[in-house]
Amino acid sequence: TTFPTNKQWELDDTRIQSFLTTKGLTAVKDPSRVYYNVSTVGTGTDVITKESTIIVKYTGRLLDGTVFDSSTDGTFSTTLNTVIPGWQVLTKLKAGRKMRFFIPSDLGYGTAGSYNQLTGTYAIPANAVLDFDVEIVSVKN
Repeated sequence: TTFPTNKQWELDDTRIQSFLTTKGLTAVKDPSRVYYNVSTVGTGTDVITKESTIIVKYTGRLLDGTVFDSSTDGTFSTTLNTVIPGWQVLTKLKAGRKMRFFIPSDLGYGTAGSYNQLTGTYAIPANAVLDFDVEIVSVKN
């Protein structure tokens, strides 16, 4: 049963749940409203904070499967305080861990989406739910 909603985050939550059900996937809903599934636990011991420098391999997709960004060579380095809010769920991880997570639009690129200056198109449309595969390669505190 679906109920009408006028709050984008509620619509996104319904879209994520429907996607998981359709694909036969299971995921935990974090208090942040990001859904995640850990596929490899990992053996790292360093705690990840918003200030930690992490090196990750990742692929970002829209729910329709369109890949909008990917870095799988193990060279992408970032801190969680410089990326979209939905990535804060990575503070639950340790080095070596692999996880798939689903970010509601308000914790991603929101109503603005992400515009690609080079192609003149929206790489990520407004109100898009994001689907990421991430592997934590290393953590430096």
